[in-house]
Amino acid sequence: MNAPLVSIGIVAYNQEKFITEAIQGAINQDYRPLEIIVADDCSTDRTPEIIREFSMRYPDIIFPVIGQQNLGVTGNSNRALAMCHGKYINIFGGDDILLPNKISRQVEWMEENENRVFCGHACEIFYDDAKVASRIVHPLHISGSGAKNIILHGPPYFALSVLFRKSALPPYGFDERVLIVSDFMLWVDLAGTRGLWGIVDGVHAKYRRHVEGLSHISRIEALLSDTERAINIGTANYGFQDCRKRSIMNLVTIPRLVARLKKRDFFRFFMGTTLALICHPIIFLISFGHMLKERLKNFV
Repeated sequence: MNAPLVSIGIVAYNQEKFITEAIQGAINQDYRPLEIIVADDCSTDRTPEIIREFSMRYPDIIFPVIGQQNLGVTGNSNRALAMCHGKYINIFGGDDILLPNKISRQVEWMEENENRVFCGHACEIFYDDAKVASRIVHPLHISGSGAKNIILHGPPYFALSVLFRKSALPPYGFDERVLIVSDFMLWVDLAGTRGLWGIVDGVHAKYRRHVEGLSHISRIEALLSDTERAINIGTANYGFQDCRKRSIMNLVTIPRLVARLKKRDFFRFFMGTTLALICHPIIFLISFGHMLKERLKNFV
């Protein structure tokens, strides 16, 4: 059997410090045939120039898409997606790094069952600040069928880690109503009601985290609002309205309370907790218990 074409899409914006590592990680894959689409979102630094240099050195596998208009992360992801011809696709940010055998391991897993729509793996999280130690993050869930558990508990894998089947994509690709967590929305769309998803063993990518951006309260609020939007769309599209309230509690309400507690905003934390207990006491207690259980796993 001939090996299927795989498309790697790299989405970049003002990442001149990191884009070389991102592209080189894709080139270094031990899998072929491969095409690498690098989509720049109208960067103002040297990112487009670096992308063009790589495309001249590797014209057979690297295809630049230099945007003339800034579309944001979701729009730029669709810009890259439109150029992907592979049976399987991996899309990630221009500051992350793939390890050499990622694609080959995942293609092998996907080829075993045509009902498998995406798979992930563990990732190493590392920081710009060398003083902050890197760590390995394992998937939240090992495997599943359909999108219900994804809607309830959030994305099971880092977006960077996911290889997905092109034929399972919705016609619009990444849902552009969801501006920040469009990867979460895409996993919901791919899994739908019956799609299978799972993992391959091992750590096959490195996810860069920028220390200065970890806890900015305005970003957290935007992220949580976008997550609620994705939940509302996903539950309506796939008939999971029965889990909508619990999903919002798990992925929006409790994370917002945790963020307020970390910021020592005790008044808003107390008011939010009280309101959640009054309006949805059982859902709140179940969700809070689940969160504690997951947190305690990290100390075992």
